[in-house]
Formats: sequence, C-alpha cells, structure tokens
Amino acid sequence: MDNFPAMRVALESGMIDGYVSEKPEGVSAETANNNFKMVEFKAGFKTSDDDTAIAVGVAKGSELTPKINEILSGISEDEQTKIMDTAIKNQPAAK
Repeated sequence: MDNFPAMRVALESGMIDGYVSEKPEGVSAETANNNFKMVEFKAGFKTSDDDTAIAVGVAKGSELTPKINEILSGISEDEQTKIMDTAIKNQPAAK
C-alpha cells in the first residue's frame, strides 16, 4: 500500500488486520476512527537513530540550523513526547 490513508481504508474494510507506523500516524488514526486502536511496542523493535529521527525543515545551509539544533538538544525526551502528542491531537485531521 502506498500511504497511510490507503492502510486506514484497508484496515477499516478488513483487508488487513493492522499496520506499522510511526507514533503520530497511530495516534492520529486512533483519534480519527473509534474502531482503531494504536498499540505501542515498548520492546521487540530495534531501530537506528537515522530511522527514527525527527526532522525540522529549513533551507539548506540556513543560518538557523545551529540555533535550532541547540534548542532541540535541550528538550528532554519526555517533553518531546508531550509536545508531539499535543501537536497530533490538535491537527485538523484528528478532529
């Protein structure tokens, strides 16, 4: 399947039993459809930082990059999770 909307349709129709996604998609799908339940695996998956990193988009060579990296490095993992969860719940598609 090409994208998450297609996976959501397949899940709702019973074509598939579930799919694997990053947390924002799981929370968003669960919020948008009461028939869905996100299950978070705390153990069992090993990933590299490259596969699970969060990105901030700026122009290549931007003078903002060092300052953004400095600020991001000062935010704890727990606070990052809280910020992400709030952003996901406030996005228009999740309402």
